Amino acid sequence: MTFGEKIAEKRKLKGWSQEQFSDILGVSRQAVSKWETGEAYPDTEKIIKISVLFDVSTDYLLKDYCDSEEATPGVMAVRKTELHTAKIIAGFLCALFGVIILGVINVFAEIDDQNVSHGIGGYYTPPFISFIRNFGLEWLVVIGALMIIGGVIYSLVCFIKKRQAVSSKTKAVKPERQARRK
Repeated sequence: MTFGEKIAEKRKLKGWSQEQFSDILGVSRQAVSKWETGEAYPDTEKIIKISVLFDVSTDYLLKDYCDSEEATPGVMAVRKTELHTAKIIAGFLCALFGVIILGVINVFAEIDDQNVSHGIGGYYTPPFISFIRNFGLEWLVVIGALMIIGGVIYSLVCFIKKRQAVSSKTKAVKPERQARRK
């Protein structure tokens, strides 16, 4: 969508005529008509005011390839960072669930240890190992351990990707700031 198509669409969604919109902005109706047909563009001050009125970014208004507010580069970068954060949390929750599984097994093993002798062939077997062997819970221990290892690794990988995304974003912003200072 072009700039003109976007402001026409947003204006109509608000229920404003070109006349009403022009009064709000302090310009003529003809100016609004020219903007909407692509014959002219408003000045920077008006573009900012339009973005505030429609609650959209100036990127969305000015970049033809941004068909929705969600497609603007700034919003996409924020969404990507939020997604990395959610993935980090999911990884740690997975690891936490693995710890809970193993912890519950250990608690039951301690309870069972009070009621059972664990000597096998004259050797002492720890209650945890004896319990999982007696009840065939080896598979559950493996799942718990994999959840811990997998969750921690997944969280670390997502954390590294998030750091890389943030650092590349700040590197891209630095040249712009330096150019503005000159």
